Amino acid sequence: MSLAALSFLAAAAQAQAAYPPTQLPLHPRVEAAVAALEAGETDELRHVFSSVEAVTMFGRLAARTPGEAIALLSGCDATERDRRLAGRDIFYTYEFACDAERYFVGMTVDDNGRSLSFYDVSTMADYEAHRVREDRPAAVPPPVHVANLTGAQRAEVERHRKEQTQLNFNRAMAVAGALTESNAQGFVNRVRADGRVTTAFMDPFLNQPFFEQVGEGPEAMAQQLAHIQATVGTPVGHACELNEWVQQCSWRFREPGTRLDAYFLLTGEDRNEEWRIAMMNFRYTTKERLLDAAKRELN
Repeated sequence: MSLAALSFLAAAAQAQAAYPPTQLPLHPRVEAAVAALEAGETDELRHVFSSVEAVTMFGRLAARTPGEAIALLSGCDATERDRRLAGRDIFYTYEFACDAERYFVGMTVDDNGRSLSFYDVSTMADYEAHRVREDRPAAVPPPVHVANLTGAQRAEVERHRKEQTQLNFNRAMAVAGALTESNAQGFVNRVRADGRVTTAFMDPFLNQPFFEQVGEGPEAMAQQLAHIQATVGTPVGHACELNEWVQQCSWRFREPGTRLDAYFLLTGEDRNEEWRIAMMNFRYTTKERLLDAAKRELN
């Protein structure tokens, strides 16, 4: 699901802009996925659902990954609630009635037109209690004061920006090197307690990450690194790009078709030794997963 679509949907949720199911078309992949969930025929759904997104239910999701959501909803009866139009995308909402609980479930088609994303998977009780009300006032950001900088001040700002960019690059290279040397504990402890960590298989045919693990904090980082190392093995080298904001590193492996990339945010300015990892997104491929994805593409 794209950031633009998420923004559209959040705005639609605030305005309660919804359509009856008959006024917008039902995508056949959504229809087939719902039928498979109801029938408990879920083996192929791990290749269909790529992610679980939070649109309004931040911190209250009943499932964080597609695998968790599929296991939660398998064999439950689904009733469609409405369809929301966000830009050119249609977002479908369902209520799943399971033996012990009822769940609100949103679905949408990813940008590639083939895979799907869940969103706001939550218990109906949580959804009804915390959904955004129609009359909630919109948040207005405070005005931003922009100083009239002199030429010397602008030069100093630019010097500091370049210095900080280089410093973050050096930190990113240290993170990448620690993983290459199988000595990742040093940067595991630098993950903020609320730092989001994700691991996903990157399907090159759909250009879509399929999320396998999502968590927060050092413990999540340690768990996901163990999963990654068991999946891709030990890298033989690494490289990072010199970026101002999002750090990007990649690792090389002896096995053809194996690749690991990471996109992450760092906090901590200047030469402060207390810098932290605020977000880490791992994306990997292996020869076996690539061959499996290629077979599906040919079929």
